[in-house]
Amino acid sequence: MNIGWWAGDGKSSLDVWGLGILLYTLACGQGPFKTTDEILNTPLSFDCFGEKTIVISAAFRTLIKSMLHKQANQRPFIN
Repeated sequence: MNIGWWAGDGKSSLDVWGLGILLYTLACGQGPFKTTDEILNTPLSFDCFGEKTIVISAAFRTLIKSMLHKQANQRPFIN
């Protein structure tokens, strides 16, 4: 399995990725991806509630999308 795009700038990009997964899971009640193939080939979706109507703000969606960007150098960073 090649996950080289996770390498980025080292630990910081992995921390941001992990925090993005956590925030998504807290908001949706489930993880954003089920398989490595989904991570690599599927756009991030916030259609995680099925028939429930829960609003996730545009700012929160933007934050999570930036944290889960496939290119590590495009993610926010932690100092």
